Amino acid sequence: MQEERVTIYDEEKDWGKLRNLTLRGSSKTDEILIVLVTRKKMLSRTLAEKLRAGDSERVVGVVENLNEEKTNRIFGSKNFTLWGRPYYYEQILGLKFIISATSFFQVNTPMISKMAQEFINELKNINHMDHIIDAYSGVGLFSLLSSSFAKRVTGVEISPSAVKDAFKNVEINEQMNVIFRVGDAEEILPELEKPDILILDPPRKGIGSNVVKFINSANPPYIFYISCNPPTLARDTKILIKNGYDIEYIKPYDFFPHTFHVETFTKFVLKGGK
Repeated sequence: MQEERVTIYDEEKDWGKLRNLTLRGSSKTDEILIVLVTRKKMLSRTLAEKLRAGDSERVVGVVENLNEEKTNRIFGSKNFTLWGRPYYYEQILGLKFIISATSFFQVNTPMISKMAQEFINELKNINHMDHIIDAYSGVGLFSLLSSSFAKRVTGVEISPSAVKDAFKNVEINEQMNVIFRVGDAEEILPELEKPDILILDPPRKGIGSNVVKFINSANPPYIFYISCNPPTLARDTKILIKNGYDIEYIKPYDFFPHTFHVETFTKFVLKGGK
C-alpha cells in the first residue's frame, strides 16, 4: 500500500483513500475474493496484481468498491473489477452459490450448513407445500434449499447485488421454480399470495409492522424465523404468539465463538394450522 501511496481513511476527518479491506472466500471451494473499499476511484491493476501475488493459487478476483459518502457503512453501491472475477463460489449441502463482493453471506459456513440441514429436516416432515416465501432471502440459500419441497418459491431481498446473484444461483443449481423480487419485504410481502411456509431472516431490527400485517392476513401454517438479535426476536415472538402462533422450539447456533453473539432458528406453528 505504501508503494502505491494508498492512504488510510480517517472517518472523523473524512480524509484518506482506503476505507476497508475485506477478504471473502470459501474453505469448500478454496477461493478468495479481495475487496478494497475506497473513498474515491483510485486503485490500479498493478496494485491488484501485487495483492493477487500474495496467494495466486486461491485469489480469484480483486474488486474496488467505491463509497464516497461520509458514513460508517462499509460498502458503497459501485464496484470495479481490477482483476479476475467479481465473485467467489460457495458450497452448502450440495448447492453452489455465486457470492459477489458486496452480497451478504454468513461467514461461518460450517454453522450455516448445520442450520440449513435442520431446515431441510423440518421440510421433510411437512406435507402439501404449494408456495414458500423466503423474506430477506439474500443470495437465495434458503430459497434454493426449499425448491425441492414446494411447487414454487418466492424470495424477497432488498439488495440488488444479492438478487442478481440469487438469479444466477437459480440457473447454476437448475431450480427453475424459484423467483426473486427485489425490494423491501415491508412493501413486497403484501403483494404476494399466501404461503404455506414463511421464512424470516431479517436484519438486527427484526420484522416491521407491514410484515406483521401480512402474517395476520395470510396466516401461514409454519414460520421459520432466523434471528441474529435475541432482543428483537423476543419482541417479535410476543407479537406472533399474540396473533395465534405457538413456538415449537428455539435452537441457538454459535456463529461467532467466544463472543456474546448468537444466531437462533425458531419454528412457529399456527394454532390449528398443522
